[in-house]
Amino acid sequence: MMSSRWKTAVALFMASFLLTGCWSHKELTDIAFVSTIGIDQLENGHYLLTYQIVNYLNIPSGMQIGGGQGPPVTIYQTEGKTIEEAILASDQEISRRLYFSHTNVLLIGRNLAENGIYPVIDTFDRHKEFRNTASVLIARKGKAEDILQVLTPIDRIPTNKINKTLEDAEENVGGRIKTDVSDILYDFTTEGKEAVVGSFKLIGDPKKGGKQDSQNQTKLDAYLTSGGIGILKHGKLIDWVGGQDARTITWLLKKTKMSSLEIDWAHHPNALGLRVRKTIIGMKPVMKNGKPEMHIHIRLAGQLQEVDVPLDVMDSKEMVRIEKAYEKNVEQQINKGIRHMQREQCDVFGFGEMIYRQYPKEWHSLKHHWNENGFAHLKVKVHADVVIANSELRTNPFLSNLK
Repeated sequence: MMSSRWKTAVALFMASFLLTGCWSHKELTDIAFVSTIGIDQLENGHYLLTYQIVNYLNIPSGMQIGGGQGPPVTIYQTEGKTIEEAILASDQEISRRLYFSHTNVLLIGRNLAENGIYPVIDTFDRHKEFRNTASVLIARKGKAEDILQVLTPIDRIPTNKINKTLEDAEENVGGRIKTDVSDILYDFTTEGKEAVVGSFKLIGDPKKGGKQDSQNQTKLDAYLTSGGIGILKHGKLIDWVGGQDARTITWLLKKTKMSSLEIDWAHHPNALGLRVRKTIIGMKPVMKNGKPEMHIHIRLAGQLQEVDVPLDVMDSKEMVRIEKAYEKNVEQQINKGIRHMQREQCDVFGFGEMIYRQYPKEWHSLKHHWNENGFAHLKVKVHADVVIANSELRTNPFLSNLK
């Protein structure tokens, strides 16, 4: 009879066949981690790819104050008739194989965005290493290569600065948006919905901003900042939207939770400032006499953050009047933003998609030229509820007690 020791040995031997080996291992010294890819289209139609590669040895970690002696990222560029050809050309320029699994930003030049980004999205959606969670952005002014050359002082890796800035602005301010590859693919392939894309722009001199010495001064020669929202129709950039109209987009796409609203009061411009802490959006399509309508209900709750006129905030009737004034202001903002997109004949809100899901039979006759014949003339009703919970730490403003 086989002893227990032999039984254990046989079991371990058989189990070894179930273990996987390092058949496709990659040595760290053989690969280059790409954090951001910039894509521009040249005058000859070729694609210029700019790779921002992380130099981890030059990035401080833990309690370390300084990093290495060089910049935290290095820029390489390749060119090709197609995007894939440009990627393969990296073997002639870079001693290591490009590794895209850590790429978090795909930055598209404005000229390429105006010509259409279908080839860009298709190529990187197929790539086995590239993740569809990477942010897609458009270079608001100039080229993607110029933006990628600028170093950032606080977030040593520029990719982190870009993503963090967009995330905070989208949720806490509005009018800025962060979209990734999966978002773009959904918008491209969904009936009754067009795509929106965030943007970044360069302020200053890109040549000076790309030098390590530029980080050793308090006033930067060049820096990066978020831009407005790019509107795509059939994959092509057709317009930029900013200000209140851009905030309408992020509101209705349920991207923005907090924001700041100002209104005139007592003949003083922008006298009251409301810090919105909570935003709830409800949208529902309704069919009336065979024609669709959109009913939108938005509820905002917050506190008075700024009061520049004498005001008794303890007076409930006065607060009700202020809430009504804010409700009217919000309704006007949303209607204005919707009309802007209706003039562009571009349904970035997904109203058509909502009608399709709610009324699939009726949508069959509406979907043809929806942007031009349906969305552009769609009747929209907006109702806003504003609740002002308090006025932060102070009750009545000290302006009420001036001598």
